[in-house]
Amino acid sequence: MTLEDQLRYAREHLLETTVGVLDGMRTLAWKVTVGEHWSPQALQLVVMIPPAYPAQAPSGFDVVGSVSVHGANPAGAGQRNVGGDVWIHFCWNPSGQIPYGSVDGIWKFAKFCEARFRETH
Repeated sequence: MTLEDQLRYAREHLLETTVGVLDGMRTLAWKVTVGEHWSPQALQLVVMIPPAYPAQAPSGFDVVGSVSVHGANPAGAGQRNVGGDVWIHFCWNPSGQIPYGSVDGIWKFAKFCEARFRETH
């Protein structure tokens, strides 16, 4: 399965999805609504897909803008500047659970990213 096939699948199955290029990497961005412990509750998530994908998995994911849980910074996350905007990067990766070569590989990673917001710490 090509990355283009996977991105097409993701666009069909995620909310308000955009695909782009940033720093030489393909990006997948989508909207998600998260639980009451998070602020804000409407987020835009971004996965930066490395050039060697699917042999190299994405290195976590980002939230565009600031995000907090119970009013504090979320564990396992750090602020970074991307194109003049503040993003929060989550170093959060599955342990070999995702078949990155399948048509729904990048979509499964996106859904894995969303699972971070079901946690409240």
